Amino acid sequence: MEWKANFTLMKIHNDSSIHTYKIRRLSTDSAALSNSSKATVYDWYFLENNNAWTKYGDIDSTGNKSFTANLSSKDIESNFILNKKSLFKYKMANFEYELDFSKMIQRNISTGKEREVRRRPNGKLLFTYDNANLQYESDISKNTKKIHSEKEREVYIHPHKNSETRFDGLQLNKMENDDIPGYWRPMLETDSMVRVLLTPLQKEYVEVNKLLTDEVKNATVISIHGIQNPFLWRALKNKKDQLLLKYKDEHKLNMQKLFHGTKLENIEQICEQNFDWRLHGTKTGQLFGRGTYFSNRYLQLV
Repeated sequence: MEWKANFTLMKIHNDSSIHTYKIRRLSTDSAALSNSSKATVYDWYFLENNNAWTKYGDIDSTGNKSFTANLSSKDIESNFILNKKSLFKYKMANFEYELDFSKMIQRNISTGKEREVRRRPNGKLLFTYDNANLQYESDISKNTKKIHSEKEREVYIHPHKNSETRFDGLQLNKMENDDIPGYWRPMLETDSMVRVLLTPLQKEYVEVNKLLTDEVKNATVISIHGIQNPFLWRALKNKKDQLLLKYKDEHKLNMQKLFHGTKLENIEQICEQNFDWRLHGTKTGQLFGRGTYFSNRYLQLV
């Protein structure tokens, strides 16, 4: 007897029966949330004109590089995990698009043309979850899954108890400490820093985008990332608290959003370890002495 699975409707049936059965995909946490080697990596595809599924970031079946999306599956997955019912906007080949996660549709905002979108696990994953003695095998080409028992499946779907979440021997940072923003995404205790791709609908994105476009009207923003670095955030908060004790008024602190111009290869190190004032003079010289230069105007750093 041959069974057919529809991964869009998540149902399975065979031609000799009128009955259909619901199915569901079991997986580890998305790699957009976890740095574990056992996290599931998801790829995103769109249905192109030749009725072929093309992964975002890859060249389509026509070989036309100009229509290659300037974003990756990782970028899309990060926004999908953040809000599975949101609209994610991006630009490609002078057109603006939006991904409707709730309908799994890509829409050209200018022309209105829509394409189907798919989210699928990447490659082959084979692991052992020792605490539950559960083994799970996922092979996309064969669409096979092995679950040893209903009890083990329950353990896997709910790997945590109470408010703690444990996976692969690591405890997720619950971010319940008052000195950490409540809107931060969950981080592993082993994560010193996480970069989060922001969507155009998020408050942080809107604020930064406005600072840029107010000064440069025709500026094209490729992407804006938020930085989650608990060590640097606590250092900032401690300094702010110290100044509040001295001045008794938060308005006197005059906190501002500032720009800093640097090379692309320096970004990761800055996000991890903060700015290195010893690199003074490498970009803007030493007009005001040695140190790291900032400005509340973007054009002064270009």
